[in-house]
Amino acid sequence: MVTLSKNIYSTGDWRVDYDPDRPNFVRIEILDATAYSEGMRYAIEGFLNECVRSVRGTSKPFFTSERVAKDRIRISMTESVVDFYGVPAE
Repeated sequence: MVTLSKNIYSTGDWRVDYDPDRPNFVRIEILDATAYSEGMRYAIEGFLNECVRSVRGTSKPFFTSERVAKDRIRISMTESVVDFYGVPAE
């Protein structure tokens, strides 16, 4: 999903990493995102959620986004990877 999104929006530096504030959660950071309007941010959030909906068959949002700085957008998971895949935590 991130690779496809990065190709649709050819600007910005997209990074995926574990969320340092929440164990078993992943977040996407878009750096150099000054050119991204708020509409673009919501479109990205919607696209990512629609990808999950098509696989899981649920309308529950899996991603939320926020502009944490003028040039940075953070997209966070609403549930852990453990819950998403239904595997017990180690």
